[in-house]
Amino acid sequence: DRNPGTMTFEILPEGERFRVKMIYDSLEKPEDIEKLSKLFVGFGHREKSDIDLIPLLAIDEREIEPNRDLVLPGGARLQTQEKTKIAGVDVVMGIYTHKDFPDQRVIIAISDVATRKLLFYPPLLQREKQKGGQFQVQDKIELLEFSYKK
Repeated sequence: DRNPGTMTFEILPEGERFRVKMIYDSLEKPEDIEKLSKLFVGFGHREKSDIDLIPLLAIDEREIEPNRDLVLPGGARLQTQEKTKIAGVDVVMGIYTHKDFPDQRVIIAISDVATRKLLFYPPLLQREKQKGGQFQVQDKIELLEFSYKK
């Protein structure tokens, strides 16, 4: 079991550009350091047995409405649910599934397009795997605080 960590992103304007500061803080066992470093290699890295999240890129520029069933590329689906707030951000909750990974699902919170462009990750991204007929959390990224100044 991994210990929870905190990732902080600070994006500050500097002339025509933005300075991005990222801090990740967690207490890890030596054998988990390599796995952790793979998180920072880039979007799309995953273990072969982990559900493929790439089809979610199809919703990148789309506003997401509650209570819809969206068919995504490659046999993936997003079933949106209710609107709620996470860390003060308005989101639509959803359950993402993929036909090639029938024993897995992802609980995801999707913000509006403008807010999505400011966040590195969705406000909630929780990968679950079925064991003994019940879904159990495998990984979870959750937004704890969001502040924005114009």
